[in-house]
Amino acid sequence: MVGTTITNVKVSSTIVFPGVNFTISGLLETSSGVVLPYKNVTITCAYESFRTMTSGFGVFNSDISFPPGSQAGPTNVTVTYTPYAYSQDVQMYLLTNTPVPVTVEYPQSVLSAQAFTESHALAVTGNLTTQAHTPLVFRNITIYLDGNPVGNTTTTSTGSFAFSLMTETLSNGTHEIVVSYSALNDIYAPSKTILHFDVVVPSNSTVSARSTSQVTQISEATTQSFLTNTLIIPAIATVILLVFALDAYFVVTRRKKPEAISEGIRSSPEFSSDVPVVHCEYCGTLIPRDSNFCDHCGKLNLLRDRL
Repeated sequence: MVGTTITNVKVSSTIVFPGVNFTISGLLETSSGVVLPYKNVTITCAYESFRTMTSGFGVFNSDISFPPGSQAGPTNVTVTYTPYAYSQDVQMYLLTNTPVPVTVEYPQSVLSAQAFTESHALAVTGNLTTQAHTPLVFRNITIYLDGNPVGNTTTTSTGSFAFSLMTETLSNGTHEIVVSYSALNDIYAPSKTILHFDVVVPSNSTVSARSTSQVTQISEATTQSFLTNTLIIPAIATVILLVFALDAYFVVTRRKKPEAISEGIRSSPEFSSDVPVVHCEYCGTLIPRDSNFCDHCGKLNLLRDRL
């Protein structure tokens, strides 16, 4: 029985990309050097096969490609000659299988992102493109916070994306956001971008977070106070109007404002340490907590009902 040999096997490139055609060629002949014309040859890339036929000189030349989703890295292109069934080829030639090593790579994707932290809401925006800046549209993006997935988003028709999350429970210190594109069943390489930001808690209970935009983040206590103050804005506005009215009254009537509390008054029993005192919000003078006006500047004691 005469053996068959596949020789002179060549590929147009040893680096191939899924979905992009490349060429493989070779010669089919017997072990004694006789060419085998018009024989069927099968070329296999990953899980996809291509059929071609040798010419009258036993040569085959075919454009093939690895299918999208093929595993990246070193792999083989397999060239197989199988004798035609029910012909004398089965009796004359042996099955021949020849692997050709190539490396499968994916076109690089470019993932850029930026984070904004503000009032416990963290926004992440960015773009996903090819190396040639072609938008990768409708691709799935995964967001991780300190190694834990927190959600997904999808690129738009321009390759851009946006994602937001709440961060009230973040501890003091440095945290990490990872924006990842996995490229499953795709023709582009996976890509990820890491963003670091710090959460700092000063002694005054004001929380600030710095990311690429260095934006201040408000603490829980400050947020709660802000929400409370929002509810009493009409009352504060009324008080402010009253203060302005009093100032206008002093100007019109040319009333002399009381002088600062003298040392004698400070030491009197009525102004003893047993009487609660506060600092005037306008001039800083110590005044009795229950007084309606500051004895120094004449302004309204706004702290009277708060303490």
